[in-house]
Amino acid sequence: MKQVQDADIKLLRVFVTIVNCGGFSAAQSVLNLRQSTISEYMNRPETRLGVKLCLRGRAGFSLTEPGERAYKAALQLLRSVEEFRLEAAGLTETLQGELRIGLIDNTITNAEFRFVDAIRRFNHLAENVRIDIEVHSPHELEQHVLDGWMAGWLDGWMAGWLDAHRD
Repeated sequence: MKQVQDADIKLLRVFVTIVNCGGFSAAQSVLNLRQSTISEYMNRPETRLGVKLCLRGRAGFSLTEPGERAYKAALQLLRSVEEFRLEAAGLTETLQGELRIGLIDNTITNAEFRFVDAIRRFNHLAENVRIDIEVHSPHELEQHVLDGWMAGWLDGWMAGWLDAHRD
């Protein structure tokens, strides 16, 4: 691959999602794509790179050795793109960009967790920030942190502590 283009970055995001989900079938709901579309998207980077990135079929999903290297490089590239986007957004005096929030699945039902109020206040202060909220199990959120998708998560205890210690 001589140059990386926007389309390549999109395909690499799909590739990373497939790997993080553990295969094509599991990635379908996350990507909101049909399996045939996911297969087509996977064929493109394999063709551009000239290597097979993963093995798929009845035996399951696994990365090839070039696929392992491509996955690590893709994670690094996507982190760099995000860091650049954040740095560029910081050139102005207003908050903008994306805030990713991970919630532990039982937190949202806690009546004392005034998350909606906090998001409403934040939206009022930072109208140009896109908020992405995901609800997962603690294990899934930990994996998102390890993958670099988010920096941390909120649970009921942490939210209560933050509420008790705010200015």
